Amino acid sequence: MSQAASTDEATLKKIKLVRFWTFGIFILAFVVETMLPGMFANRNIGLLIQNIWPMWLLTFIVCALVFFGYPWWARRNK
Repeated sequence: MSQAASTDEATLKKIKLVRFWTFGIFILAFVVETMLPGMFANRNIGLLIQNIWPMWLLTFIVCALVFFGYPWWARRNK
């Protein structure tokens, strides 16, 4: 009984760690994806957003899949 509880506790700890790092990676990727093209957009915000919104969307989708998919996968593979 205690082994099952500790395994569940370890799984929850891993899930929290993966969620923390996924959120941090999303913020870093968002900043880099905005900063690098922004250096060449010559202060044209409309052009910047028009060109990088697909990268923002792709980053969001990948991070959301990891954020919500990993806990499902970790609980499933107990």
